[in-house]
Amino acid sequence: DRFGDYALEKLIAQTKAIDKWLVLMVDGLDVILGPKHLSQPWNAAFFGNLRTLASRSDGALALLITVNGPLSEFQKAVQELTHSKSPYFNFVYEVKLGAFSNEVVKQLLRQGGERFSDTSYELIHELVGGHPYLLQVAASMLWEMGGKYKSPVQFIEIFYSQVKEVLDEIWQSWSGSLQEAFISVAFVQMKELREVFEKRLQMDMGKLIRRIPPLKLDLEYLKQYGFVTEDENMPGGWRVVPRIFLPFALLNCKIEYRNKLPKEVFSYLFVPGYADKSS
Repeated sequence: DRFGDYALEKLIAQTKAIDKWLVLMVDGLDVILGPKHLSQPWNAAFFGNLRTLASRSDGALALLITVNGPLSEFQKAVQELTHSKSPYFNFVYEVKLGAFSNEVVKQLLRQGGERFSDTSYELIHELVGGHPYLLQVAASMLWEMGGKYKSPVQFIEIFYSQVKEVLDEIWQSWSGSLQEAFISVAFVQMKELREVFEKRLQMDMGKLIRRIPPLKLDLEYLKQYGFVTEDENMPGGWRVVPRIFLPFALLNCKIEYRNKLPKEVFSYLFVPGYADKSS
């Protein structure tokens, strides 16, 4: 086998000798291994050999792996799957890809040239904040459209259809306390719908607002990844940054709540500028 461990070790050594790196990039390893966190059989030989090669390479073999969520949770899922006491990923360093700053978002979108007008920039920034993946999808959509779309509402609806599965994957990866923190902030942020929530859902919005401060640790975690940010002008002191998550929050609330909401509520959330009205 030309690609056995010995041959690979020699290749890596030769690469190092000429001052080069081999980089193996795996995007979404948790998804590749199976839905609902690693439902597929774990190939112990493959992953064991991969770890050995990387550990012995003295930096000549670099692994760049992404997962949806913190390394500690993924590590735990792998250990439960393999029934191993030794954490498999104890040879890697975790780098959290958080939200981009406004300036970085501008720099990235400037690369679109004339296709990305100031109006388009404002729309994209409102929809995704500084979330890297959502920014990539929105910018790619706009590029494919040649920078033109019939209306902002149409763009938002198409964008939502493109990312709703990813939003759901993100949502499912969160713990119950993270979901509670996020949904509380989202519902409080939609102030124009407060009367609807209180009358149709019998929701105590004052109680919901008071519930937010004790969830600070969960909100700080969500802030690292660009899902929420502090806002002193918002009841509870926080708001959702990617506005595209607001319709998602409504469409994914408990079905007994969702069925009581008038259809017009959902259309409000696809109108540009709604987040500004709510904040």
